[in-house]
Amino acid sequence: MADKTDIDEMVRALADFPEDSRKKVILDHLKTIAVQPEEQRVECVKAMILAFSKLDPKKKKEFIRTRTNALIEAPAQVRQTIQIATVRAGTQVPAEVNQSDMMNTLEAYM
Repeated sequence: MADKTDIDEMVRALADFPEDSRKKVILDHLKTIAVQPEEQRVECVKAMILAFSKLDPKKKKEFIRTRTNALIEAPAQVRQTIQIATVRAGTQVPAEVNQSDMMNTLEAYM
């Protein structure tokens, strides 16, 4: 598993990438996370959610929209696995972080 500091740095760097480039990197990362053992998968998703929460609101919203679009394009098994891990990870982060992540995800679907 990548160190939480590494995830923070990756998210900060990706936040400034063009959306198409960011989406490709995120999709590849989600595919990698999806094949990890469950506990490790949940920890990785949790680290991503926490890293997103540290971005300024505009970048956070854009990043979550890109993550959502990458997940939509992911193979069904990857999508389902990551969605389950996201729900589980959401119970392990502060409630306001989880709520913000969920609301930004819902807005991305609209």
